[in-house]
Amino acid sequence: MNKKSVLLLIISVVLLAGVFVGIGVVITNTTKAEVETTAKEENSDAATEKSDDQDDSATKSAERKAAEGLIDQTVSREEIEEIVGEWDDFEMSSAGCERGVYSGKFFYKDFIIHSRTYDKGKTFHVMSVN
Repeated sequence: MNKKSVLLLIISVVLLAGVFVGIGVVITNTTKAEVETTAKEENSDAATEKSDDQDDSATKSAERKAAEGLIDQTVSREEIEEIVGEWDDFEMSSAGCERGVYSGKFFYKDFIIHSRTYDKGKTFHVMSVN
């Protein structure tokens, strides 16, 4: 190969690399702009929903506060329902627990009460609220 062919080859490779870099920059900038637009839309939607559901959120936070007040207390199912309110779902399992211990999960709309029971579900020791 002579010097002219080598020079043309190098110029072609540089131009081709420039095209690929340019395409990458355009795609990255477009994606960033779409993500920012989506984030702004979600924030405005969340603000709208927040103002619409202030009464519901006040009730929910009151239920959660009541549930958090039960942490480290041993209570029955009836007492949990009386203090926090009626749960959506309940699950009791011995998986991952030592022998004779069961975990009880009280599912509410926005949080879960995690508890342990040592007497097969008669009373529950509330461990945490998530």
